[in-house]
Amino acid sequence: MSDTLQDRKHPQSEAGFAGVGDREVFLVLGLIQGLLLYALSESDWFAERPVFGYSLWVAAVAWPTLFLLTFRRELVVRVAVGVSAFVGVLVLLAIYTGWQAMPVGVFPTEMMAFSFIASMLVAIFVALLHLQAMIWRRGAEYDFFFTLSWRNCLRFGLSLVLTGCFWLVLNLWGALFSAIGIEFFADLFQEPWFWMPVLAAVCAFGLYSFASAISVIDRIAALLERLIWVLLPLLLSIAGMFLFTLVFVGLQPLWDTDQGTSLLLASSLILLFFLNAVYQTGARLPYGALLHRLVSAGLVLVPILTGLATWGLALRINQYGWTVPRFWAALILALLAAYSISYACIIITGRFKDWPGRLAVVNRNMSWVVVAALLLANSPLLDFRVLSANSQFSRLDSGEISLERFDFHAVGTSMARAGHLRMEALIGSLEEDDPEMAASVRGLLARDDGRYGLAERRDIVLRPDPFEIPEGLLDSIGADTHGPADVLFQVDLGGGPDYEYVSVRFEGERQTVIAACWQRRDESWANCGDMFWNDKDGFAELQEEISAADFEALVPDTAYKNLRVGETVLQFNR
Repeated sequence: MSDTLQDRKHPQSEAGFAGVGDREVFLVLGLIQGLLLYALSESDWFAERPVFGYSLWVAAVAWPTLFLLTFRRELVVRVAVGVSAFVGVLVLLAIYTGWQAMPVGVFPTEMMAFSFIASMLVAIFVALLHLQAMIWRRGAEYDFFFTLSWRNCLRFGLSLVLTGCFWLVLNLWGALFSAIGIEFFADLFQEPWFWMPVLAAVCAFGLYSFASAISVIDRIAALLERLIWVLLPLLLSIAGMFLFTLVFVGLQPLWDTDQGTSLLLASSLILLFFLNAVYQTGARLPYGALLHRLVSAGLVLVPILTGLATWGLALRINQYGWTVPRFWAALILALLAAYSISYACIIITGRFKDWPGRLAVVNRNMSWVVVAALLLANSPLLDFRVLSANSQFSRLDSGEISLERFDFHAVGTSMARAGHLRMEALIGSLEEDDPEMAASVRGLLARDDGRYGLAERRDIVLRPDPFEIPEGLLDSIGADTHGPADVLFQVDLGGGPDYEYVSVRFEGERQTVIAACWQRRDESWANCGDMFWNDKDGFAELQEEISAADFEALVPDTAYKNLRVGETVLQFNR
């Protein structure tokens, strides 16, 4: 493979890596970082005030890490100022995100925190390249950016691996002494005040050690590039065959999987990453003339994959409106489309041998777009939680969807403060007109069993009708199957003195049926078998059959009988 990292020689001073005398700086700063993280993790005050907690966590994690990744002794002031300015922007975004997590404990914030962390990691990775070039007074040479992208990623990743290995050694040490009756070390290594500063210092030492071993880093990068060099033509061939097959089978089987958009998005992302890893700066062609032409032709297919993924996402939005995950998917697809279309244009308009050298122009400009988009998506200017809440409630206000079918789960789990405020306003208006409905909505949000709306909670079909639902059964069903039952059967399936109960839930969005068998054991309800299946073509007929057709217990061939409803047999896995 040509033009690998090994082929390009950057002096250590130009690469910005640390010298031998800087080890103490890394260790001390890592130890301080660990102590700060320990103080934040143990403080209930910060946990109850996410505006301060989120911002301080970001500062404690990002500032020391970026400082060490950018550190050069002769430019220490420039490093500190540059890193502080960038981390200041991240802290402002963290303050806003923390505000969106208030009031504390009223709604889940896990999804909000995950999207913030994931998007900030990508933004930091890309922005760090420009930050290092600016602080180290380097120009905009693309080969410098490309080299740093591998070195930053591997240097930090290997430091994490070193930290994990050190943690395993500590636990092994503690277990060995515990085996001979000395519990001191085992107890010590479980104390957060000990292991958090120690592991942070080890990670910082890893950043120092791998900074002093750039030849090892470059060889690992070259090995990874070689693997990707082999895989890129294979992946493009698969993508071509897949698109050719779609001409004959159509798109509906892809949409029926409910994962079509995600698969297409992931495929596009991997192909674009592999393209850049193989062609690098474009100084030399990595393949022979014939294979290079085939690869070039295959890369023109990537915009088609991105376009199909966009189509699939648009179908979901048209059916169910905007949600936070769909906004993130739309943003990622927009960025992928900008990359893939730009690449396709330089391939089509340029000669086959010339286009790799033009990748640098696209990537440099798009890197700024990526950073700006991710920062905006975590700011008040482009808050997906607010936009999603507006979309969902506008569908409700316009009558496009009824309150009974409103997706309370999406509002309650992903829209944080914006969804909470809109929901409180809705409940306030309902309390005057329909107190029972308002109480049902509050119950859904409190128990988080409103994945598919009020209809599934308020109108359970009982078979045979009527019978009294045993105490605690509905709570067990909701907790185990992540939603309430649409149909509930009372039937003798086990041959004992008590009835068994079979719950059936219809997931209209996915056109999936989930059935579970329940038996009373001691003072609680136990799941004695479950099954689920998809029926894209006959979903409505299946709903009607299970809700109305005659049913009976079949002759047992296992510990429990099966349940036949009309022509459908519910055979539980036990």
